[in-house]
Amino acid sequence: MHDVRAGLSELVAAVDGYRNALSVRYRLGVADMTAIGLLLDEEPLRAARIARRCGLTAGSGTALLDRLEARGYLSRTRPADNRRVIEVTLTEAGRALGHALRDPVVPGLTRIAEQGPGADQVAGVLRAVAGCLELLTRETEAGAADGDPSA
Repeated sequence: MHDVRAGLSELVAAVDGYRNALSVRYRLGVADMTAIGLLLDEEPLRAARIARRCGLTAGSGTALLDRLEARGYLSRTRPADNRRVIEVTLTEAGRALGHALRDPVVPGLTRIAEQGPGADQVAGVLRAVAGCLELLTRETEAGAADGDPSA
């Protein structure tokens, strides 16, 4: 079990280091990059959901969207059938940035997975990672809902 914990800690540290390097390169905050990634995976998204998934309060989420919109990475609209909500989509520049943030590592990770253990083992690892991601997402959203993003 110790090897698993150590490996996960090293993985988290490597991801944090990579994210920090991207933050400096593109002059974006971590929450900015998270929002772009969320939209790259699924759009449109409601502004409130983006804030929750980034671990932000509604006010901080609005500031994040203001920054990204001012830089030309996203647009916000109000659907005609429900003017109370704000839907957010990426612009072409936002999509290009999202791919620039992800594309350098995805082929390498895919190659490692394909050259590593057998398909059954890879599937097991992916299930475990998916479970970890689900737990982290729930905890992030719960912390934001409580008004304390650090919770």
